[in-house]
Amino acid sequence: AVEEQFYFVMPVILIVFHRWFRKHLFAALLLFFVISLGYCIYATQAIPQQAFYLLPSRAWEMLLGGMVYLLIQRDCPWTKVPLLGSLLGAGGFFLMVGSYFMITGEMAFPGYVALFPTVGAALFIYSNSWGTNWTGRLLAWAPLQFIGKISYSLYLWHWPLIIFLKAHRWPEGISMTDKGALFVVSFAVSVASWKFIEQPFRHSAKRHSALKAIVPACVLLVLMLGVSLVIRKSDGFPSRVAWIEGEAVARIKAEQEAKGLVGYQPIFDTKDAFHSGGYQVAILKSETPRLVVIGDSHAGMYGPQLAQLSTESRLPTAFFTLNGIRPLFETDEEKDAFVYGYMEQWKPSAVLLIMRLDSQIESVLSDLDQKEHWERALRRVSENCEALYFVLQTPKSVEPSYNGELDILQLRTISLLTDGAAKLPRLVDEPKNSRLSRSQTKNWLEGLGLPNLTILDPGQYMLEDEKTVITDQQGRLLYLDDDHVSNFGAERVASLFREVFEGAAIETSR
Repeated sequence: AVEEQFYFVMPVILIVFHRWFRKHLFAALLLFFVISLGYCIYATQAIPQQAFYLLPSRAWEMLLGGMVYLLIQRDCPWTKVPLLGSLLGAGGFFLMVGSYFMITGEMAFPGYVALFPTVGAALFIYSNSWGTNWTGRLLAWAPLQFIGKISYSLYLWHWPLIIFLKAHRWPEGISMTDKGALFVVSFAVSVASWKFIEQPFRHSAKRHSALKAIVPACVLLVLMLGVSLVIRKSDGFPSRVAWIEGEAVARIKAEQEAKGLVGYQPIFDTKDAFHSGGYQVAILKSETPRLVVIGDSHAGMYGPQLAQLSTESRLPTAFFTLNGIRPLFETDEEKDAFVYGYMEQWKPSAVLLIMRLDSQIESVLSDLDQKEHWERALRRVSENCEALYFVLQTPKSVEPSYNGELDILQLRTISLLTDGAAKLPRLVDEPKNSRLSRSQTKNWLEGLGLPNLTILDPGQYMLEDEKTVITDQQGRLLYLDDDHVSNFGAERVASLFREVFEGAAIETSR
């Protein structure tokens, strides 16, 4: 989608620049490149999802390709030096290959990390444009060229095959044998597609008029659109799967509610209430919140229990909680300003920070700028309340995987669809990354030396013999997925928060 946006926008920009700034076209692209790259590095830390999916933060990668093309058209003096071409080609080749081994899923991407494969590709292409060096000869090898020829068919075919096989193998997931078979089938189908569809289509377009090629394509597109609309209108033909229709849906929803599988309610995703003091509970007309809850969906999943405790103890409480985002630590400045403003005005008795950190803590600790930002936020919160409580992440139930193991979401679905016949385990080993991240978070927080900080650990309620408790003594499921607890899980942990409310109530009464 980002590429499509680029291909719509960039031609218009090029036409304008070519008309008015023809002699400075490279400089113009360089300017856009620098702006986009700078924004990408910033956005990857501040708004990572937008940075990955939107054009402004990804355009620099394609702009670099345009700049390489313009350089190739120029007669630059260094292109007469074969040794330089070999060095640039080697550097580009090793940047690309090294990126495959060095860039991991834990790294913030795209950001500066994307420079390595992108610049590597640019150096490789440019260095081979003024004479093929050893890297160019390597990729000119016939088997590799053939993969290049079928690459578009391979790109189109491999993912649908993976999706259908996953659906066929569900709930176990695909094995290494499956992956090997996928590779062979994808390759074979791609060769056939290239030979019998791509090639004839290209050659037929040369022999016949454009009209004869375009009209059938348009008719086919209209037919596909019509079929898609019918499928959409019929809600995917639910009659094809018996348990989806009518009473079965109502039964499953009722079972969900009865089993207490609702992790958090929409009212605790308070993005539209930040400007008005968050979602407030147990507050009379003249009162201001004495407890402030800040966090992501992990705070939201405890929301009903916290709201109940707030009502029972008559402690005015305000929630600044967002699903998937950690307020004050990775939200926008406007929302952060509202939270800080209210805390400086209210000076609450207690602040409760609850958030998921297993996928974030390593990048926080390894990135100096990010670490300083988080520590500044924690200190600022600490300075504006009497007591600061940080709730460690709830121990994870399982590590989602595709190697034949069931994740807890699949177990839940099986349990519902079989009327509870699927036997769920009571205890499972806590995943290593869950145990490690919780330990790292605790050590980091203790090292800050905040005088009013107390660390709360849900593990005392959700772990037994270092194993995660999945179901309680009554067989009720305590987790929604790998890290969110159900209502029963939240009830189990609720006692953890009683000292927060008791301490805040004492402070308020003074």
